[in-house]
Amino acid sequence: GLDPLKLIAQIRVLAGDFWFGGAAKTAWIWTFIALFLSLVRTVYAVALSFTQRIFWTALSEKNAEKFSKLLIVYGFAVIIGPILLAIYDWAKNVLSLKWRQDLSSKLINRYMAKNNYLETTFDTSLDNPDQRMTEDVTLFTRVATDLMCQLFVSILDFIFFSAILYRLYPPLLYVLVAYCFLGTSLTLILGRPLALLNRKQFAKEASLRYSLVRVRENAESVAFYRGDEREKSNITSRFQDVLTNLRDLIGLERNLGFLQKAYAYVPNVLPSVIVGPKFMKGDFELGIMSQIYFSYNHVLGDLGLIVSQFTSISTFAANVARVTQIRESVYAHRATNGDDSNGLISRETSPGVLVLEHVSTCTPQQRQLTKDVSFAIENNQRLLVTGA
Repeated sequence: GLDPLKLIAQIRVLAGDFWFGGAAKTAWIWTFIALFLSLVRTVYAVALSFTQRIFWTALSEKNAEKFSKLLIVYGFAVIIGPILLAIYDWAKNVLSLKWRQDLSSKLINRYMAKNNYLETTFDTSLDNPDQRMTEDVTLFTRVATDLMCQLFVSILDFIFFSAILYRLYPPLLYVLVAYCFLGTSLTLILGRPLALLNRKQFAKEASLRYSLVRVRENAESVAFYRGDEREKSNITSRFQDVLTNLRDLIGLERNLGFLQKAYAYVPNVLPSVIVGPKFMKGDFELGIMSQIYFSYNHVLGDLGLIVSQFTSISTFAANVARVTQIRESVYAHRATNGDDSNGLISRETSPGVLVLEHVSTCTPQQRQLTKDVSFAIENNQRLLVTGA
C-alpha cells in the first residue's frame, strides 16, 4: 500500500542527488525561478479576487463609470494571466528536464561501470533496468516537479485565501476545513492498495514490452530455432498478466472514484447553504459574495489536493519505488566491486576462479552445440564459448 513516510524518504534521497550533488547550482537556480513564479501566480489570483469583488459590486450598484474602468482592469488581468501561467509551466518543464538529465546520467554511468550492467541481470527483482533509467526517470522528474510546485502554490494559496475567507465569514472556513480533513482521511484509507497495484502494472507492462523487443532483436534466431510458439506463448502469458492486474486496478479506481466524485460535488452547495441566508438578509453585497465563492474554491482546492490527485500520487509512488530500486542496485554493485577486480567472481585462495569439466550445451530443441568442453577461468580473464 501507499506509505507516505517511505515515499517521502525515497524522494528525499533521489532529490538529494540533484539539489546537493554536482548539479546543485543549476538545481537551485531553476527551483528559485519556478517557486518565484508560483508566488507570482498566487499574488495574481489574490489580486484577481479583489478586482472581481469590486467589479461585481459596481455591477450590482449599476455604477456605469466605475464598471467601465474596472472592465478595462479586468480585461488587462485576463490577458496577463495566461502569459504568467505559460511562463510558470515553462520554468517547471526546464527544472524537470535538468533533473532528468542529472539523474539519468548518474544512473547510466553507474550502470555501465565495473560490470554493473551484467550483475543486475542476476537480480530477479530488478526488471527492465533500461526502462527505469529512461522512461521511469522522465516520469518521476516531471511528476515530482509538478507536485513540488503545486504543493508550494497550495500552501501560499491556503495562507492568503483562508485569511480572506476568515475575515469575510469564519464559519464557512471551519466547515470547509473539517470537510476536507474527513475526505482526505477516507481517501487515504480506501486508496492504500492503489500504489501496490500501480507498481505491479509498471512491472508487468515493462515485461511485456521487453518480450516484444526481444523477439524483434533476435528475429533471426527465433526463426532459425523455430521458437515462434514458445515466444508467442510467453508474450501471451505476460499480456494476460497485464490485463488481469489492470482489471483489478480499474476496479479499485472505480470504488475510489465514488468517493472522489462525491467529494467534488458536495462542496458546490455549501457556500450557498451557509452564506446564502446572510446575503438574503442584506448582510453581504454581491461583490463580497463573489469574493467568498472565489476564496472558498481556492481553499477547497488547496486542502483537497490529496483527494483530487490521489490516483496520480499512487501511480507516482509506484514510479518512485522503481527508480529507487535501480538506484540502490547500481550504487550497491559499484560499492562491492573493488578497483582490483574486474571479474564477477574473485577468490584469493585459488588461481582458477571458475572451473568447468566435460560440459555440453544444447538449444531449447535439444540440438547439441558443444560436447565435453573443459576450461578454467582465472582472475581478470574472460572466455566466450560458441557453438556451431
